[in-house]
Amino acid sequence: MPTPGERQCFGFDLYEFRETKYYWYRVTFTDGSVRDVAVPDEPYVSLWDIVDRDLVSSFEYLGFYGVGGEWVLIESNSPTCGYTPPEPPPEPPPPEPPPIVPCLINITAPASAAEGEAVNVSALIVNVSAYNFSYRTEILAGTVRIFFTSEVITSGSSKTYSASFTMPGSDVTILVWVERWASTYWAYDNAASKLIAVAGVVGPAEFRDLGATYKRT
Repeated sequence: MPTPGERQCFGFDLYEFRETKYYWYRVTFTDGSVRDVAVPDEPYVSLWDIVDRDLVSSFEYLGFYGVGGEWVLIESNSPTCGYTPPEPPPEPPPPEPPPIVPCLINITAPASAAEGEAVNVSALIVNVSAYNFSYRTEILAGTVRIFFTSEVITSGSSKTYSASFTMPGSDVTILVWVERWASTYWAYDNAASKLIAVAGVVGPAEFRDLGATYKRT
């Protein structure tokens, strides 16, 4: 029989032998019979939980000692029993940051305009990237810059910029050029253009090109 406190491995699990102890009583019953009764060493358990008090005429305490026992699990997957824990799985790589997406540009301008007419132009800039950016926006009519600004546009937001110029006697291409601030420098982001055709027949008289006066020859 194992000794109390003895430990043993069953597979990778470590067990300890615990002796079961009892309080022993010699009980004389009212019918004259005598029997040794064991009361387990447990809280709130007494002799009267084992036998009926009304059937007992007398009893004698014999002592406290163990009889038998059981193996009690001390540690599952115990290194004492040769258990080696598996290597933890590798940490998953961090998710890739969202890519930078160029802004959307929508130009509103007439398809044509007469020479000398004031032409209104607007550019809608939409930040469709997952980041907030500072954008530098430039609007050109031909080679002349008619608008310039730099402003933060948060992710999912938009800004509309307007400008005007005087229509010359020839077709004009509206160019919207957008750069974004990339920590230490302005980087190209996107561009869009729209052609405005000159309308009507221009006479032989002088005409104006974006505020400058010219003579036809």
